[in-house]
Amino acid sequence: MVANDFRVAAYDEFSARLEGFLGPERPLKIADLQQHGLDRLLSRYVLSEPDRVRIVTYMFLADQRWKREPPPGLVETVTGDDAGIVVTGTNVVNREFRHIFMREAPRAVLLGLIVVFALLWIDFRSLRLTAIAMAQLICGVVLMLGAMKLADIRLNYVNAFVATMILGVGIDYSIHLVHRFTLSHGRVELGLLETGKAVVIAALTNIAGFGTLTLASYPAMRSFGIVALFGSITCLFTALTLVPAIMAREETRR
Repeated sequence: MVANDFRVAAYDEFSARLEGFLGPERPLKIADLQQHGLDRLLSRYVLSEPDRVRIVTYMFLADQRWKREPPPGLVETVTGDDAGIVVTGTNVVNREFRHIFMREAPRAVLLGLIVVFALLWIDFRSLRLTAIAMAQLICGVVLMLGAMKLADIRLNYVNAFVATMILGVGIDYSIHLVHRFTLSHGRVELGLLETGKAVVIAALTNIAGFGTLTLASYPAMRSFGIVALFGSITCLFTALTLVPAIMAREETRR
């Protein structure tokens, strides 16, 4: 302070405290810090229990590659053989969610397809008509996944629910068209065009509803809306093209 032209007397109180910091009479305890108003800060790192003390250590990874999952071997290295050490964080939780999603999502989709198939068969009482409606739905979902790939949208545990939701939303379009084609014996007539208009309006209302989610600032909600938008459009497209093509072709053969 003298070398830098400071008034040393102004810092006497600080200097005395500094000497105490550098030469404490005894080790500091948690209670000492709590008595000086540091409870709120300590609560982030230390949890005192009757039989033990839990300590939290924060680790910040500079590499942005590890925002979605922890670096390979990090969790195993930190925990070792100590069952009392737990490693958590958004990337660790995301990895666990992905494992759960990869295990549960195929089951949910398969179960949804089975239920939809059963309901269609009960309605149509025809394996051929059920297969036509299912073909429209499956092709629509495949096109939706292709659109996601082109738009560089990753499938995650938020927008993955759209796939199961589309099973119920996208099949409606083909149900109405298959019924109308059955009545017209595969011929494209005025009544069928009116049914097609109703199907388009129904799809547009879904598109308008899901489209509002694309304006959300929360990325997960926005991806949910975009994927639902893609699914509604692709299922409408397959309903207006694939179903009439198949049923009209079969009528022409007969």
